[in-house]
Amino acid sequence: MVRTLMMLGLLQATLWAQNQLKQQIEVIQGLMPGATSCVVLWNPKSSPELEGQFGTASSETGLRIIQSAVTSPRELSGVLKALSPYNPDFILMVSDKVVTGRNAIKFVVKAYRRDGVPIFGEGDEAIEGGAYGAMVFAGGKWKIRINGDVRSSYQIRLPEDDDRYLVSN
Repeated sequence: MVRTLMMLGLLQATLWAQNQLKQQIEVIQGLMPGATSCVVLWNPKSSPELEGQFGTASSETGLRIIQSAVTSPRELSGVLKALSPYNPDFILMVSDKVVTGRNAIKFVVKAYRRDGVPIFGEGDEAIEGGAYGAMVFAGGKWKIRINGDVRSSYQIRLPEDDDRYLVSN
């Protein structure tokens, strides 16, 4: 009985993890319904479970998802150069000390701000680094804390009466 409960718990955790990328992208799509492509910056060493999620997230959200692995801060410049022909509508930086450290976020924001491409990360470091929004898991669903300091720099309209979007600052 205990073994069965443990297996069910593990299965639930696995299913929950498998849907995280798709759920985060869907919340961003609520802000940007016309988006057709996005870049996901991630570290396969710290988030290997994402490897199998990109195809599902792409087919279920209808977005072209360009996955870009970053395993070291030194790689970030080269990765961004390689992404230049893709013209993404937004960038999601999956939480990791390498990918979503404050300096990495600042670097990505600076590279894409002139093109009006919003950056989304997780936690306070995303906001402090100048990202448009920070992904927050609260109340059993993903929400976005919008960076009030940079909000006016982007032409994104917040949906009315939608508690998934909270403006900070």
